[in-house]
Amino acid sequence: MIIDIFRSVQILHLTVEIDENSAYLDANKWQQLIICHMPNLRIFDIRYNIYLRSQYDDMTVKNIIIQLKSKINQFESSFWIERQWFFSHNFYLTRYGNDAIFYSTNPYRRKHYTLYQSLGETTLLLKSESHLDSVRHVDIQSGQSIINGMSYFPNATELTFHDALSTTRASIVSILNRIISLKKLIQLAIECDRFSIQKVIKILCCAPNLNTIKLKSMLCYKKSNDYTSIKESNDF
Repeated sequence: MIIDIFRSVQILHLTVEIDENSAYLDANKWQQLIICHMPNLRIFDIRYNIYLRSQYDDMTVKNIIIQLKSKINQFESSFWIERQWFFSHNFYLTRYGNDAIFYSTNPYRRKHYTLYQSLGETTLLLKSESHLDSVRHVDIQSGQSIINGMSYFPNATELTFHDALSTTRASIVSILNRIISLKKLIQLAIECDRFSIQKVIKILCCAPNLNTIKLKSMLCYKKSNDYTSIKESNDF
C-alpha cells in the first residue's frame, strides 16, 4: 500500500493554508498516523496559516479563537513532549481581518521569520525557547510589530518590508537595531508602495555590507519636497 511508504520517513516538513475546522489541527489523528505509519519520524516540522473568514463578527471570532486554542493545546501531551516536538501559535491582524499561525519550534531551526501585528495571543507551547539565532531572513508584515516587538535576530542578513513604518526617519535605525544588526544586513527588499526614500537612505547609511536592494515601486518619489529634503540631507 502507498501509505506503507511513509514508514521510512524520518523528516516531515508541511506548510499549509487552512481554516479553523481543518483536520490538520487534530493532534490525536496526527498521533495515530505517526505511531502507525511513520514510526521512524525524527523531525515534525509544520506551519499552518489559519485564515478566519472576514464576514465573522467579533463575538464569533472570539469563540473561534477559544476553539482553536483548545485544539492547539492538544499538542501538549506526553506524546509530543517525549519526542521533543514543541509548537508556538500567534493570533494576528491582517488587512483582511484576524488570522492565526501555528508552527513547530524546537528542534527544527527556522531560517525565515515573519513579524505580524499581534493580538496579544502569542503562546509558546510547553515553554520551549524559540531559536531566533538560526533566523537569516526577517519579513515585516506589520510596522507595528517591530515597534512593539521584543524579538532580536542576531544573525539575520536579509530584511523584507511588506508594510511601511509609521515612524520618523530619524528613529527608524534605532527601531530596526532592536530586532537585527544593520551592520550584518546584505539584502533589503521593500515590498510596500509607500516607503519614504529618506528612510531607505537612513538604512543604507547604517548597512555597510548591503549588496542587494529591491524596490517594489517608486511612489516614494512623488512628492516634490522629497527631492529638496534629500539634497539637503547630510546622509545623502
